Amino acid sequence: MLPTPFLLDDADGLRARLAALGPGDGRRFQLWELLRNAARTAPADYGWFVPFVAVMTREPDDVARARELIFTYLRKLEPMSFCSGLQFHFWCFAFPHAKVALYFQWLTTVGAFSDDEIRDISRALVKYHFVNFHHGLRTKPEPECVDNQALSLCLSTAIVGHLFADGSAMARLMLRDAMRRLPGMLGDMPTSGYSGEGSAYMDCVNGPAVPLATEVLERVGGYRDVLFAPAPPGGARPVNVLRMVARSFMPGGLLLPWDNYGYQFGVRSTLAYGARRTGEALFHRVLDEEVIWTYDIGIGWAYDDLVWTLIWWPDGVRSASGDDGSGDGRRWYQPGVGAALVSTDGDRYALQHWDPSTPGMPTRSHVNPNAVLFTGYRTPISADGSPAEGAAHRFQFPDTWREVGFLAIDTESRYNYGDGCAGAHSVIVLDGLESMMAHGEYEQTASTAADLAAGWVEADVTPIYRENVPDVAEVRRRTRLHRDRVFTVADRVRAGAPHTVASRFLFRPSVAPIDGGVRVCTPEGVTLQLVEVLGDTEVTLEEVAHHPAKPDGRSVLVDFTSRGADVRRLFVALISRTIEVRQPVPSFAVVADPSSSLSFDAAVAALAVSPHRVPMGLPAYLEAELPHAQRWWYRATVPKEPGPAWLRLPVGMHEPRLFVDGDEVDLSPFATSRELIAPHVALPPSLEDAESVDVVLRVDVPRGHYDGQGDGTIAMTGGVAVGYPADEELIRSVTHEDGVVTLVTSHDEYRISVDDLVGVTA
Repeated sequence: MLPTPFLLDDADGLRARLAALGPGDGRRFQLWELLRNAARTAPADYGWFVPFVAVMTREPDDVARARELIFTYLRKLEPMSFCSGLQFHFWCFAFPHAKVALYFQWLTTVGAFSDDEIRDISRALVKYHFVNFHHGLRTKPEPECVDNQALSLCLSTAIVGHLFADGSAMARLMLRDAMRRLPGMLGDMPTSGYSGEGSAYMDCVNGPAVPLATEVLERVGGYRDVLFAPAPPGGARPVNVLRMVARSFMPGGLLLPWDNYGYQFGVRSTLAYGARRTGEALFHRVLDEEVIWTYDIGIGWAYDDLVWTLIWWPDGVRSASGDDGSGDGRRWYQPGVGAALVSTDGDRYALQHWDPSTPGMPTRSHVNPNAVLFTGYRTPISADGSPAEGAAHRFQFPDTWREVGFLAIDTESRYNYGDGCAGAHSVIVLDGLESMMAHGEYEQTASTAADLAAGWVEADVTPIYRENVPDVAEVRRRTRLHRDRVFTVADRVRAGAPHTVASRFLFRPSVAPIDGGVRVCTPEGVTLQLVEVLGDTEVTLEEVAHHPAKPDGRSVLVDFTSRGADVRRLFVALISRTIEVRQPVPSFAVVADPSSSLSFDAAVAALAVSPHRVPMGLPAYLEAELPHAQRWWYRATVPKEPGPAWLRLPVGMHEPRLFVDGDEVDLSPFATSRELIAPHVALPPSLEDAESVDVVLRVDVPRGHYDGQGDGTIAMTGGVAVGYPADEELIRSVTHEDGVVTLVTSHDEYRISVDDLVGVTA
């Protein structure tokens, strides 16, 4: 066996640094405390943390827990061989298997196993990988297969092969095959860094695999500068994958919803590695400002993201700008993907994207040519994603049904892929062809351009429209941010004959008509006023049930429609808010309810004498030495200003109940959205004159990695704060004359030159 922990540089130095951490070290100390508390309090539930904690502390009890974890995994190998999950998705099992092998090797360096145990465990791990995963890698065509599955299989085979090569011919064979293919896996990725599979697989598989693959190639293969150098055969730079992962974070921490998984939170270790290796402000900013620390999801299907975040924690000084000189990387542009425009304060965000879709029925790569998504005050305004599983929804088109036989043995399933087609996105729809998709291989954009400093982006996506509507000559959209406050969106469609042209937008509820357009107001009080300036359009609103599944389980479709052979539109989009959160509640009394049996009165009595105070930034058992319970009760006397007020509650609450001055407040409007977005709950009008309120909150929290049933688990985070009415900026009038739009609002007057926005084809 290797004498030192593979991929864990200077374990003794890291051990000393962790031991020296204290509360003054901020997030790094909190993360180490979280890992150590979870591994010790509930090792069976937080198994992916246990080996690292044991190797760092070397304390006998920690090592004993890690030993048991390895033996528990070994006992699962034989029955796991016969599960349909492994047979149909063997790559999902390969990466975690390699991680277990890696952690076993780490544990051998602290004397956790005898020589006989090392021999037997090594043989078992190598044999299982060879039979189930090495042969799986060989089923992936070489060299043309470059995707998350092949990368996972290749990387995991390289790791297992290297760990055991000294004592196993089988391991040496695996190492040889994997190291032959691994460089090409990185080099043949898209040069943009975006795999085309959406945020989920970029964030959870490709992104986390690149740091490990980089380290393996440099340490085992003798390669140099793997992260930055263009790699054959395609010339991709692996660092661009890391950058694309960071760019997929929107303000507020949710990932771009541009695949069938919709909005979700992102992992952290990829960002930590990017910050450590590059020093770029992009990675530091997202790691510091956007991520949440209680979200658990598999990186390569193993729940050890926080472990690698701590291992790769960036110690170096950050650079002053992004890789392309774009400051902290908030604004970005990738010619083959899209561009984001963001205000300096991060409160106004728009993404225009045109990432190509896979020909045929769209699955992960949706048909969204020039889709525009809005976010305001760190809260999503636009809707995108896929419907709730099994729910009938509006976007099931007659020509998008498909019979598939790869979901189960000897079973055909009928599935509708319409939610991935153009009509389910904020794009231009021609002649009602909502099921529009690509049918052949070609460049789906004609041209793209952006000037991040000037704040505009433009793309011509004519090719995919022309394939479906042959006489189309031009379909173009330009988005621009003016004065760091107002967006404009300009559409142009030209064709050989008149067509019905709809500029479609899909928004979160609720949406109401206003003069010339619509006003969106999210449940969190964030607003978007969207007004069409040039006129001659019909505006229609349609409630859409069950789509997308997150964050609200519904949405509102808005079409701006007219007919013509040359259609121009110009939209003004103003983001504002009706609620301003400005008063955090720093401390709550807390009691555990291990049997989930406390009544409200009993909980209040227990809270009155509880010695424990926590800020509700994490589940209580991760913030203090408290039992590993699922249900918790919290109480605080919360001061407030006279007048209307809202309580902003934590994200990720399970089965919550809220009591204010002894009366229960209905949380059902947030039953779906609370998983991803902090509920903003209005206090009853009867309490407007109160100077303080008594708040009692009952919350269930997950107790382990897999409480989310494999789709990611979020534990309560974010704390509680008080919000008050905000002075919403409202549009009073919009006029267009001589190439200038004059926007008058309740706060200001904006004069916007639009000569370069309307009707320009160059």
